[in-house]
Amino acid sequence: MNTAQAVVADLRECDFRRLAPSIGLKPDDLNRFFRNNGMVYQIVGIDLLCERRPVLCVRKMDKLRARFPVSIIKAGLFQWTGFEH
Repeated sequence: MNTAQAVVADLRECDFRRLAPSIGLKPDDLNRFFRNNGMVYQIVGIDLLCERRPVLCVRKMDKLRARFPVSIIKAGLFQWTGFEH
């Protein structure tokens, strides 16, 4: 990761931690995993400009980026142990 990527990652983390409570998530939910339709996703950010699906995620299997509504995130959150598929 180069310096510019590190700065963007830090800004994204600060934004998430600051804005997460406004949509009903915890600041510590950043980088947590959740399951939706049998797939595992990781929470990587937040975008309040997208009201219906403000949570930015990455699918663990193939790194595909996606957005989800908060309700789906809350329903599928779990603690990743590395043994689950």
